[in-house]
Amino acid sequence: MTLTKWRLPHERHILSTAASNATCLTANIIRPSLLYGHSGSITAELMESARSGEVKWAGKGDERIATVHADDLAELFVLVAEKVRISIQSLCAEACS
Repeated sequence: MTLTKWRLPHERHILSTAASNATCLTANIIRPSLLYGHSGSITAELMESARSGEVKWAGKGDERIATVHADDLAELFVLVAEKVRISIQSLCAEACS
């Protein structure tokens, strides 16, 4: 997806740096999908536009998009920080409901 294609080179750099500096760095990458919940998400804007009678969306409208609630994503960040064993290994996780 064009919107997120910039992520991969950065993630590869982070993971390779972590692997080459195994004694001092552990990399954990979390890739949140479409965030919803609370008032700061794109879905809040979609709901507001729906109330006005017209929803504008990029694309054909037949796309399937994984979502994650802001509270669930926050919990994932906490769990990763608390539970992922600090080691040479790295973690890359897709975050969606």
